[in-house]
Amino acid sequence: MFDNEAEYVTMAQLYMQREVPYKAAVLLEAEMESGRVARSAKNYRLLSQAWQLSMEDEKAIPALTEAARLSTDGELDVRLGNALLNTGQYAECVAAVETGLRKGGLKSPDNANISLGMCLYNQRKYNTAIRAFQEASKTPRSRKIANQWMTVIRAEIERNEQIRLAEEAARKKRAEIEERRGKAGRA
Repeated sequence: MFDNEAEYVTMAQLYMQREVPYKAAVLLEAEMESGRVARSAKNYRLLSQAWQLSMEDEKAIPALTEAARLSTDGELDVRLGNALLNTGQYAECVAAVETGLRKGGLKSPDNANISLGMCLYNQRKYNTAIRAFQEASKTPRSRKIANQWMTVIRAEIERNEQIRLAEEAARKKRAEIEERRGKAGRA
């Protein structure tokens, strides 16, 4: 029905405008697979947007990975990081967001640091997460959320320390009881 790449891409854009991103993603993916639509950064970006708008983060990841690889700025790397965060792939999220921050050209580096902090928090790398949130808090619009995250992390660190101390005390008490039992058995 269509003659060239532009028509397929336009159709996908129309689907997205009409709030049917799933159809746009299926169309683009099929046409990129067939070779009728080029595997360019622009087309991968559109495909990833369609999958994300369809709430299909898992399907968006391959397109975002390719788009980020072909892009010179870090925006798509950060978007990839967010998709990885949404799917619980925290180590990959950290790598993607750090790549995006390194590449630069970000519209909102503070948001990138919020995402980085969330991924690090989920990996239980609390001190590194706090540093990411501190960086994000330098921007007024992100200060409140960054401070909230830092409060949560500090509370988690304190809770973990209390658990560690309680477990250590329980081990000592158990050792004392075992020692008394041993002495009572020999007497």
